Amino acid sequence: MDEKDYQNQEVKYISAMGSIAHTYGNLLATAQKYVLDIFPKNTFKTVRINSQIAHKQMVSTPYKFLKNTKPMIVFQPRIGYDDKDTFLANTLMTSRMGGPLTSKTPGDTELHPFLFDKDVSLDMQYSESRRVMNLDVVMTFETRIQQINYREYLMGELQFDTPFDINTWLEAYLPRELLEMIATLSGIPIHDENGSVHDFLSYLNGHATYPVTYKLAGATGKEEFYRYYPTKILAKIDNLDSNQGDSVGQITNNYQISFSMRLEFWSPVTNYLFSRRISEVPKPQPPSDATMIPIYADVFALEDLDLPPGWQMHSYTSYILDKPEDSASFSTIIERSIIELLEYHKKHAMPFLNFFGVRVRRQGELLLEGKDYEIDYDNLVVHFHNKDYGWYTYSIIVVVDVAFINDELKEIFHLE
Repeated sequence: MDEKDYQNQEVKYISAMGSIAHTYGNLLATAQKYVLDIFPKNTFKTVRINSQIAHKQMVSTPYKFLKNTKPMIVFQPRIGYDDKDTFLANTLMTSRMGGPLTSKTPGDTELHPFLFDKDVSLDMQYSESRRVMNLDVVMTFETRIQQINYREYLMGELQFDTPFDINTWLEAYLPRELLEMIATLSGIPIHDENGSVHDFLSYLNGHATYPVTYKLAGATGKEEFYRYYPTKILAKIDNLDSNQGDSVGQITNNYQISFSMRLEFWSPVTNYLFSRRISEVPKPQPPSDATMIPIYADVFALEDLDLPPGWQMHSYTSYILDKPEDSASFSTIIERSIIELLEYHKKHAMPFLNFFGVRVRRQGELLLEGKDYEIDYDNLVVHFHNKDYGWYTYSIIVVVDVAFINDELKEIFHLE
């Protein structure tokens, strides 16, 4: 349908709820990194995130956790909805007023632009609200002197009982049903004939007000797209406490330090896709999240990747490992022409590392190839040398020499 055909059509919309489990998981990973960065590197031999047991239970029945190697740190998120002290509470900025989502209008709420393409009658916007997550942090040490020293260290490094901002980036989950509608309206499928999402991801980033990121199938068992946005988390740290250790016969160990964090942030609520070309308006469905997965939104500049002159980032994705010594394919984020160029070089036994490379980061830190991971360039797979899994987000970044690739493509395929 061209512009003349749908110019007089009624603008309709479909809506989908944001995934609060993804958002809280994103916030959890950000707070986890913030706390771990306070300490010297490798202070803790065991890092765990627990979403099953309450903080008081952890303190009173510690054996389940304390049998792990110490020093140990455990993060326990607590989510509540009765906090009346959030910023701009009960205003159109934070609350929806009017009819339900099943009505013909989105009701009275503040909508924010995200994706717009006039040529295909596509306009995606979203609403958001203020949410709060409380996080209990419990550290366990072998000796009393370690406990004393680290408590003094925390009192010198942290600001207690006073609100402060954590400047960061978060990622808001984009509902699959809206992405499928965008693919239909734009004419660009989510996966091309080779299974790559590169063209669709490029389309989204070419028309969006915020970057769109892509995460490979990991602990969730499916691929996911996110809106990547800058924000400030309003944080407050309090309830610093320590115990007297646990006595077993004549031996006392398991000395704990604990504190709590209150984290208030902007959370996406509902996504709306407006178009004159929507024929049927399905009822919105609530998210079907099963678990809270700590997804870290990696923040980096090109300088962090240690690239040679003339190189740039081609694409990147994230992965949460499911098992020790896990592997992840990154073929779906590479443009088809580059894959063909790689195949040509491999077929003729020509080197390709002079125009193509991969960088891997874990929770914001650049890892070393050969030590932390290996790359199978024939199958475009990263093999990780990992023991822990499920707690850290790995970023797989494809980098290329664009000028070299353009010259090679012209010469090999006789392009003008």
